Amino acid sequence: MLKTVAVVAHFDPDDVLDPTLHGILEDLEALCDSIVLVTTSRLTSNEFPTSKKIQTICRPNVGYDFYSYRVGISAVLQQGGCDRMLLLNSSYLVTDNRQYRNTMATMLQRLDDVDIVGVTQSRQWQWHLQSYLIALRGDAVSSRWFLSWLSTISPRNTKIETILSGELGLSAAIRAGGASVDVLFQPTRWDNWRAMALWGCKSLTIKSLAKLLHPLFWRSLTQFNPTHFQAQALARETGLVKTELVRNNPHKLSLAWLQRLCPPTEYEAINRFVTRSQAHYQSKSGPLTALTTKTSPLPWQRVIHTAPLGRPGVRVAVIVHIFYPELAGEIYDYIKNIVEPFDLIITTPHEGAVSQLIDLFAPLASSVAVALSENRGRDVGPFLAVHRSGMLERYDAVLKLHSKKSTYSDSGQQWQQSLFRQLCGSSQTVRRSVELLRNGKAGMVGPHDYFLTHPHYWGANRATVCALMQSLTPITLKEEDVPLGFFAGTMFWFAPKAIAALHDIPDSLLTFAPENGKQDGTLAHALERLFGILPQLGGYTITSLTLAGQSLNEIATLDHTVPVLKKPSELVQ
Repeated sequence: MLKTVAVVAHFDPDDVLDPTLHGILEDLEALCDSIVLVTTSRLTSNEFPTSKKIQTICRPNVGYDFYSYRVGISAVLQQGGCDRMLLLNSSYLVTDNRQYRNTMATMLQRLDDVDIVGVTQSRQWQWHLQSYLIALRGDAVSSRWFLSWLSTISPRNTKIETILSGELGLSAAIRAGGASVDVLFQPTRWDNWRAMALWGCKSLTIKSLAKLLHPLFWRSLTQFNPTHFQAQALARETGLVKTELVRNNPHKLSLAWLQRLCPPTEYEAINRFVTRSQAHYQSKSGPLTALTTKTSPLPWQRVIHTAPLGRPGVRVAVIVHIFYPELAGEIYDYIKNIVEPFDLIITTPHEGAVSQLIDLFAPLASSVAVALSENRGRDVGPFLAVHRSGMLERYDAVLKLHSKKSTYSDSGQQWQQSLFRQLCGSSQTVRRSVELLRNGKAGMVGPHDYFLTHPHYWGANRATVCALMQSLTPITLKEEDVPLGFFAGTMFWFAPKAIAALHDIPDSLLTFAPENGKQDGTLAHALERLFGILPQLGGYTITSLTLAGQSLNEIATLDHTVPVLKKPSELVQ
């Protein structure tokens, strides 16, 4: 008796298992000995399928469906492998349940003669099997060429990179490995000509009619997506339709055939699914769709944890923004000077760096949380999003760092090294900084040399800082009423309670607009200056290790400068 296993990659923006997926799982149970469901939605154990045939694995929402495939396939191999495997994701809907069950049964039967069976093939970019539903023989899954490809699957920074390494990478590996392939859907010549004509028309605009004169345009006509441009024939023969076609219809194709083709039960299920999920997605330029996020002044974030934050005895944290993953090793070398248990919260816009960052820092910290952040607001926007989420409130002391590079000054590297040394250059530096925050009135401890108070360093930010301050007090403020004193570079130790007023600033004042290369006058620059004021509002002092708790506002600091900023004229020698 052949052992048949299905690996199902699932994601739903509403964090549910839709009835359409439950129906697919029921069909799989009739064909398979076991099913591994890998979901990136936040499901509770009560929401897992109850069938004994189904093993549910929850994982962080990174890496798209191919990383879920890797997780599921690895689980199958660890459990002894299989003779036949169905590999599928939640990116399609069933138009006819009877026809769909027949499709899967036929795919498994054809594995008697070939190594791999796909439903559709495409010539977009290059020839490839489309990966939403594939059947593989067990010896293909355990083959050297397949495992070599599987080992390359990791989170990528963009959807297109994921397609290139995953779907196209798999097909390239199939060819290189000499595996035999069959494709279930074989459109007629008429279907192909019709799809090419429709694809060509959709590719042209009045302004681009000149493309008709170029041979490249005519060669590109075969590069249509069959799941869109041959959807009716595909649904008729296989009983399925791609979700993005009926949900977003990025090419604005006629779907009048869908209701005629579907039995009433399936059509109603598709409509309910589309109505619920449509608002979560938007069509992008080209054939791809993307998950939308709620409009928010602050950068959106997705958080991946290695373990719960704030376990007993952990009262220190580091929050570091890593825009330059190549500098992560340097940050590691400094924060390893924190000898008491600490949590590490990393903000980064780079999904492709998540695995690397977790692997690097997990042995060092009690827990690592990676907040995948929209790339807005430099290091300050993601920091503010984490702070206002309440994630930092449990700690006595938090160190704020970022992988700083100054692209407009040769002195940037020198400055960065000095900042790191003054904050966490040794275990004694760390211990003394934490003790100041725990034992005295200090609310913020930073690099002594870079505490700036000269009016020159207001730059173009004074009005914005005043507006932020005004939102925190009923007293009418003038710009000259707002003090200046801040740690340039936005790196410092702080007690979360000392900057609690950040929670009280209205969202309307915290919109991080595109900076377009601006070096001053952004909201991030204004908040850099506000951070130095907030502790004083709560009765805390801002200090440095040099002053051992004495307020920096009690000494002369007008002559303090930083290497990357223009000095006040009177300080230029």
